[in-house]
Amino acid sequence: MYLRYQTAVLLLALACLVPDTAKAQVYKCVAENGALTFSQTPCPDEGSKVTVMSSSGSSNREAADCDHARRFALNTAQQMRSGADSTTIFNNYGGLGALSRGSVSLISYVFQFRTNDDVSAVRVSALATAKCQARAFGDVSCEQLPASFTSRLGGCNIDDDEAATAVVDQSRHLGTQAHQFSLASGQAENNRSSEEASNSRAREEQDRAREEEMRLECRDRYDSQIDSINARLRSGYTISQGETLKSRRRDLEARKRDC
Repeated sequence: MYLRYQTAVLLLALACLVPDTAKAQVYKCVAENGALTFSQTPCPDEGSKVTVMSSSGSSNREAADCDHARRFALNTAQQMRSGADSTTIFNNYGGLGALSRGSVSLISYVFQFRTNDDVSAVRVSALATAKCQARAFGDVSCEQLPASFTSRLGGCNIDDDEAATAVVDQSRHLGTQAHQFSLASGQAENNRSSEEASNSRAREEQDRAREEEMRLECRDRYDSQIDSINARLRSGYTISQGETLKSRRRDLEARKRDC
């Protein structure tokens, strides 16, 4: 019994002396389809992008990534609260095709609050940070965010104070762009409305001209038939013929009035 106890203690001591290298390596694997996984074993797909991180530094790295995501969410929420729509924001960054999946997911998440005015931009960014920490957006590291955003922000290594000022300034810049876009859209809509009204008036005038032309043709047709009856009456007629011709003329004159 004592021997078995000594053996167990020795094995435990040896285990404590084993280097923790395997535990210190975490593999962050981004597959070709954009799926993100973390593992202590190398990524299985040869075509995957692989980043090897130490476990002690991975949490710091993820915290930094989510901090950049928070700033991006705050900037997006501030634009949204200023009246910009999601299409305008996507276009400001070059369109959907120019954005990473993480950026698109983050913008889309922010715009879930567009009709809820009770949730402030700061609150939206805090909620987005929690989602980032839960890895709900995929890769939203600084390098995956729009380059135009990070460059105006001052890069990926900017400190908190500078970032706060830059976020506000950029929000104002993009908010101005959104306002200008809105004005341009409104002007274009006014131009289209004016053109449509002009075209409508032209069509109405054409319709009136056609109606007048048809009315004149109708009157001319009955006038011709009435003139023919008058000519026959002047040339002579019997009593029965006269009654028939006069009845026919009254009928034609009534129809002419309907033209």
